[in-house]
Amino acid sequence: MTHSREFVTAIEQSPLLEHAIGDILEIGILRLDPDLVIRGWNRWLEKASRRSATDVLGRPLLDVFPNLCGTQIEAGFRRAAAGATVVLSHRLHRYALPLPPSPDSPDSQFMQQSARLLPLLADDGTVEGVLALIE
Repeated sequence: MTHSREFVTAIEQSPLLEHAIGDILEIGILRLDPDLVIRGWNRWLEKASRRSATDVLGRPLLDVFPNLCGTQIEAGFRRAAAGATVVLSHRLHRYALPLPPSPDSPDSQFMQQSARLLPLLADDGTVEGVLALIE
């Protein structure tokens, strides 16, 4: 079992763990299935996006954030869903998700973020989804 799969299994069995890790590390934890449907959305993302988990869970990422369609960011999520690890740097990409700016950056259109997009692999090596760690 890969480390990322063990992590996902643990948070699927205890969603409070997903929230606790995000709270401690102050990061967004986004889980997607291979079709980029949202399966996990922690408190950091709820707060940063101003959208509750109940509003986004089960919805395609591109329906929730339609302005990602056709962008390098969408391509990054798709590469991760195909098995690649992708790093989105705030210097090159500005953001992973178009989230409202933080109060200390009111001049920005979106909150700057960096993210790691990790493929979630099953024991046989097939991709079961994507784990995005956003800071």
